[in-house]
Amino acid sequence: DFPKALQQLASPAERLGAVWFQHAPPESTVAEAIQLGADPEAYARMLYTALHTLDQAGLTRILVELPPATEPWRAINDRLSRACSQ
Repeated sequence: DFPKALQQLASPAERLGAVWFQHAPPESTVAEAIQLGADPEAYARMLYTALHTLDQAGLTRILVELPPATEPWRAINDRLSRACSQ
């Protein structure tokens, strides 16, 4: 799950940022966190603003809790896959 993944990635050398909508990250694991709503339309409107805000915060990584793989979220999942890098 998302909080567990954040705990595994957390280290003193990393400043993690998180975008989440369902499972809040443990405060000890992230430097910055932004919650986006569980409504796909609201999430879509705020996604790039959230990513830009976290990008400007000087973080080493930004992790995003993946939305469901259902039809209402399809476009958002596509945007996220295009925005991410390995």
